Amino acid sequence: MQIYLVDGTYELFRAHFGYPSRKTKQGKEVGALKGYVNHLQSLKKNYEYIGVAFDSKVESFRNEIYNEYKSSKNIDKEILDQFPLAEKVTELLGLTLLSMDHYEADDAIASVCELFKNENVEIIIGSLDKDLMQCLNVNNISCTPLGINLLQQEMMFIKNLEYILIKYQIFSLLLVILLMAFQV
Repeated sequence: MQIYLVDGTYELFRAHFGYPSRKTKQGKEVGALKGYVNHLQSLKKNYEYIGVAFDSKVESFRNEIYNEYKSSKNIDKEILDQFPLAEKVTELLGLTLLSMDHYEADDAIASVCELFKNENVEIIIGSLDKDLMQCLNVNNISCTPLGINLLQQEMMFIKNLEYILIKYQIFSLLLVILLMAFQV
């Protein structure tokens, strides 16, 4: 069995900046919602079990710990107004909604990963939020292709860095051998 977990907050923001503006007859902005719904409908074609996690409000317990932690203070009202609509449409599409009030979407996703870590369930995380990389140490967790590509690029960078270091170390060793041979 596969469970696809979506960071709904991330997806709504991605759609807000990636889709054109769209307004209802009453003038309410719903462009991000349109992009978000398109994404969920494409997922429904490929996955039977989908959970969507949302920061119901941007603030979380982390704001109580650190005053400067992200907040909704500078976020465009047009996107904030689409959060309740996105949560409602998630339920209308028959998907599992994990609506977080005092926590963040990635906290919900990490909790689901922890819950299923010893089960015969493959969990696919649909987010590029690097906070979720903590979930990848569990055997049954993977990222979406975009996330895998990002992870592969980081691993490739590390491999290239290791190669450069090894090459540098070999050069240094040869230099030491040459210096010893000429007794400099």
